[in-house]
Amino acid sequence: MPVGPVRKILAIALVSCIGTGLWLGSFVLFLTRSVDLAPQQVGFGALIAGVVGIVAATPAGMLADRFGYRRVLFVLYLCGGLATVLYVVVHHFWPYVLAACLLALATESSMGVRTALTTVVTDDERQMSVLAQSRVMAQIGLAIGAAGAAVVIQLDTRAAYVTMLTATALSFLICAALVTRLPASPLPTPERRRPGSVLADRPYLLVTALIAVLTLNWGMLSTGIPLWVVHHTEAPRWASAAIVVLNALAIAVLQVRFSRPAESTRGSMRAARHAGLLLALACLTLASTAGGRGVGVITLLLLAACIHVLGELLYVAASWGLSITLMPAEARGEYQGMNAAGLALAQAFAPLVMTTLIVDRGRTGWLVLAIVFATAGMALTPAANWALRTRPTSPAATG
Repeated sequence: MPVGPVRKILAIALVSCIGTGLWLGSFVLFLTRSVDLAPQQVGFGALIAGVVGIVAATPAGMLADRFGYRRVLFVLYLCGGLATVLYVVVHHFWPYVLAACLLALATESSMGVRTALTTVVTDDERQMSVLAQSRVMAQIGLAIGAAGAAVVIQLDTRAAYVTMLTATALSFLICAALVTRLPASPLPTPERRRPGSVLADRPYLLVTALIAVLTLNWGMLSTGIPLWVVHHTEAPRWASAAIVVLNALAIAVLQVRFSRPAESTRGSMRAARHAGLLLALACLTLASTAGGRGVGVITLLLLAACIHVLGELLYVAASWGLSITLMPAEARGEYQGMNAAGLALAQAFAPLVMTTLIVDRGRTGWLVLAIVFATAGMALTPAANWALRTRPTSPAATG
């Protein structure tokens, strides 16, 4: 494919995640210190917005299939920019909920539509490579945005927070402008597939659910490991931060390489099995650090982090491979919207799962999580085979 579209897709991934990192790193303090909302109000509003984002992802994908991926993605980015600007005039709870819901609708829905658009403007043999490169750019963007957020929260002034909102809104508008520079794709014939057919596609729904279970591994990094280090080991607290840095560096260096084996459905099945087993092994290694201290526990924590990131790299590749090779070409947006909704649902529940299992159950919690990961990874093979039997044979299924 031409180099131009790839560069624009990668630029969109970079710019959008700069805005995401900037927002995620500072929005709580903005709302509690500048808007003067109570922390409970912020949490409840975020929950409402999360539900809206999850529910909206699949219908947004259906609209993209009907009216064009580029057009719908352009509108979603404009909505994201508008939602961010609305935060400037938010002074009470319900206006915050309105802005949060619009922002969640834009961000959650754009993920699936952007993936669908990537598969349209990218040659089949390069789809996984471009998606992997996009994730690398996303990691870089998140790091840049997080650094900017650190400056904002250090300044802790209304002017700094408004500047943050302006920069975040600008990131959405830049992405919208970049989308218009991508090549247009032909609209599918609406009669070829009834809208909402993904809801009746039980094999694909099962695959999506199992992928969502493996998605809990992201919660290990953001919630499970930091809480475990503090509550169940004598390791220094900086160990969890070191693990996050190690994870980000490994993804930036290795994601493209680890995505190559998952360019077919069969390859994605193998990647999912290996991912589940590696994530399970990481859980067991973490369980072995209970009560540990000194160099020994730090070494085991870093070993667990290395095993975890290998599992994460394979999980990401498998989730792309299975969600893409098992979707009908004429319903890319709808199916990728369902996949995005599954990932968002898993991430919404991940903190609760981690606090319940890891903080309250200790070693037993890691054992339960290990069984869950191993089972989900293994179960994806029969689930994907079931999906293959329900649709025409595709070259992407082999390998």
